Amino acid sequence: MATKQQAGRLDFLLQACHSMVSQNPTLARFYMANYQETLRLHHLSAPKAIDRLGCPRCGQVYLAGYNTSVELVPSKSNTKKNKKPSTDPSSTLPSPRSRKNILIYTCHACQHRRPFNGSFKRHIPSSVTNGVPTKLTEQPEQTTLTQPSTKPSTTPLSSTSTSKNKKSVDMKKQPTSMKSPQQQQSHKRPAPSTPQLSKKKSKKNQLQSLLANKKDQKDGGGGSGSLGLDDFLSSL
Repeated sequence: MATKQQAGRLDFLLQACHSMVSQNPTLARFYMANYQETLRLHHLSAPKAIDRLGCPRCGQVYLAGYNTSVELVPSKSNTKKNKKPSTDPSSTLPSPRSRKNILIYTCHACQHRRPFNGSFKRHIPSSVTNGVPTKLTEQPEQTTLTQPSTKPSTTPLSSTSTSKNKKSVDMKKQPTSMKSPQQQQSHKRPAPSTPQLSKKKSKKNQLQSLLANKKDQKDGGGGSGSLGLDDFLSSL
């Protein structure tokens, strides 16, 4: 593990290389070479992402198309001549070293060729290549459960309940302003006319006056003090 002083020197060299790579690639190559030399001197290893940035021989920072050429080469195991059909089912699984191609970076400063691993191969199952159709797994049929209906049950009404309902409906239909028989008879009677009322009133007044006169006579000592039928009829 690097000490604090070694880590500070490595950080300075790496930052200086990145800051000068666009302005002065030669100076950036110098900083990268010193960075790699410091790692070798202290028996340290750089991270994989930083190790892929520059040439391990001269320290040239890889810039594809400017100071580096990139070549895509198919791997040797990809040729059909070297392939042999295998019956082992585990051979169809991709191994970590089975690559489809290889990337080769060529540095223009020192002409060093550095290979990098390319993409993985796409392995096709042997059953497809041999023309054997693959069996499709049949999925079990899903049984759908019917839920009971939640509709309310309708029960037939009895005859007594229907008759009661009819009576209640008839009572509701009748007008609310129903009157008693006595009130109806009183309304049917014709109201007396005004001449009859005045005649009765006059007779009553005459009778009262006659009674008052007889009472006065009795108090004064004159007369028998009893009212006869003739007196009553004469007053009419």
